Amino acid sequence: MNKEVELFLHPAQVLRRTEALASPSPVPTVGGVYGWWFRTLPAPLDTAACATQDGLTLLYVGISPTIPPATGRPASQQTLRARIRTHYTGNAEASTLRKTLGCLLADELGIELRRVGSGTRMTFLAGEANLSAWMAENALVSWVTHPSPWEFEDELIATLDLPLNLLGNSRHAFHPELSQIRSAAVGRAKALPVIPNPGVGGHFVEEPSGTSNRFGARIVADGAGEDCAALGRLVLTGVAARADRASIDDSRLMLAAALRALRQDERRIDILVTPAGFVERSLDGAWSGEQGWDSSQADFDRLATSAASVATELMTPDLCELALEVVDHIVLGIDVWPTDDPELHGEVACLYDVQTGAVRPVTGKSYPTTGQQRDLIRNPGAQSHVIEVGDERLAILVCFDLAAWSPRANANAKGIRAGTWQAMQEAVSKSRPTLAVQLPHTVSNSRTWTAAWAAFERNAGPEFRAGTTAIRHLDQQYKPVPGPFDPTLLEGSGTGERVVDIVVGGRIEMMTPAGSSSRGRQPVKRSSTASRARTPGRNPERGVGLARTALEVFQARIGAYPDGIRIKELADELGRADKPIFGARPLVTLQSALNASQAHGVWHRKAGALWVAGSGNSRMESGLSGRALAEALYGFVVVHYPDHIFHYGKTLDELERSGIKVRGTGNTMRAALAGAPKRFEHIPGRSGNWRWK
Repeated sequence: MNKEVELFLHPAQVLRRTEALASPSPVPTVGGVYGWWFRTLPAPLDTAACATQDGLTLLYVGISPTIPPATGRPASQQTLRARIRTHYTGNAEASTLRKTLGCLLADELGIELRRVGSGTRMTFLAGEANLSAWMAENALVSWVTHPSPWEFEDELIATLDLPLNLLGNSRHAFHPELSQIRSAAVGRAKALPVIPNPGVGGHFVEEPSGTSNRFGARIVADGAGEDCAALGRLVLTGVAARADRASIDDSRLMLAAALRALRQDERRIDILVTPAGFVERSLDGAWSGEQGWDSSQADFDRLATSAASVATELMTPDLCELALEVVDHIVLGIDVWPTDDPELHGEVACLYDVQTGAVRPVTGKSYPTTGQQRDLIRNPGAQSHVIEVGDERLAILVCFDLAAWSPRANANAKGIRAGTWQAMQEAVSKSRPTLAVQLPHTVSNSRTWTAAWAAFERNAGPEFRAGTTAIRHLDQQYKPVPGPFDPTLLEGSGTGERVVDIVVGGRIEMMTPAGSSSRGRQPVKRSSTASRARTPGRNPERGVGLARTALEVFQARIGAYPDGIRIKELADELGRADKPIFGARPLVTLQSALNASQAHGVWHRKAGALWVAGSGNSRMESGLSGRALAEALYGFVVVHYPDHIFHYGKTLDELERSGIKVRGTGNTMRAALAGAPKRFEHIPGRSGNWRWK
């Protein structure tokens, strides 16, 4: 037995549930192999050959992260801490260990595996809490860090007696019986009706019997759009806007309502953003650092660590499971008060990676209001406002930070204020973001940020596509805005391509109005400015109709634009052809029309913000995503994988070699698979493997 195996069998510490989940956690945020040691056996097992220590028996090993894809695509960033937390607090769908233990202990704990939500996931429902309680009493965990944990895991399974491991362990005497027990549980679950997702995981967090979420949500989208949108934002109105910002439970319920609305509407979002202070947390401690303009990076980082802990607390396993279906990343606004001083605070944006479960504070407010100049614990790092998120370069602006692009605010700025907005503009110009999100605390007027967004778009460069402002519909004193919510607020709080708006309010407030579509999508009303701009007797064109008109004009002038045409140039050509664009923001209207037309082969976007005529028959010149990708993928795998089983990474390469281009990376493929549960089913416990139905 080599030294690595010996070290694994004699760990420096074996932790109970409370110890592993403590904050700060002793489990490292790196990769490695973990082992599960049991006080009480979950079933009658022959453990004569199993490793033991201090009355504990080693029955199972696992790894984090999984083996990198053979396709060369980015490897998982999951860590030991995140994976062990999932085993202790998650559910059977997310944890092979929990599924095995639950099947073995079903009679003892009175639990049963059932299909939930869309029917493609299986959990033990409220029984997950019973299972977590059993694990808290009987299951302890150890680990060793390792640069290639998948290789070490293979060695451990080949060397040790591990009755609860299935994958790669078919030689074990208990393997056939355990496989049969699990298969029988899955078979029973498939034969029983699907149960609506109750939102219950191993965190012991569940709604009291007979109650429901007091918040509701609906989707508002401009035009046809795509099944997978780059940006989505929360729009909090009514009861949701006035909810207790210090209540993390209210924040969970609002986010859950929004995610369920996306699922019901069959939408998927790359990046979802909340307002600033989506959760507020008072620490009532002491503050020894600097504040205001004197804040150092170390001061902000110290506060940001507390914000990340709050974000981690917010994203319970149940919420994470729901998010996996509809979103890849969430930008969460967390405000932290380190003392009881009502003014001394920091405003932080944390990025939650849905695939890995990782939370990290990425930036915070750098440009304080004049009233905050003395007491804000500010983020002095201008460069932190643009980060890489998947294939995108995302700019994150916390509340007043967008004012760094406001012509009026900049005209009056002097000294360090002027130096701050200049540094922020320089950092954004250098980073060339493709997307941007703003996290204000409140928004009551559609004109508040219009000029700043226009200046930001010019500063960001030609690759910038869209920016959006999350909304808490209150005035600056956090008081309700008179009258009903005005949908024109959505048009005036962003720039570039439209995004998916998820409007969250009280459950009664969000009931679908009579006459609207069964999917709950409400049309966006046009602003009064747009109405006045219409020419009497003419029908204003938008969407694909406008794109086709623009193509006719472009083809008549194509000789003047051999490399393609830019939006501003195309708008000018339309004006000269007496085909004006109607609306308050004609360039945005035209950009949205051309984007939507790509799916119909009307236009095709090139690099450098240039557009050319599409083929006329291509589903998406720049690559498929969402429902279109799912349809193409299904037609491919049913021919090339008659056994129904395929690996999404390998299939992605084969699909593209066949001439079908995929827009984005493996995340796009996963999103398409997860968004088509009637066609595809993930195989639990087998990373990257799916089954076509």
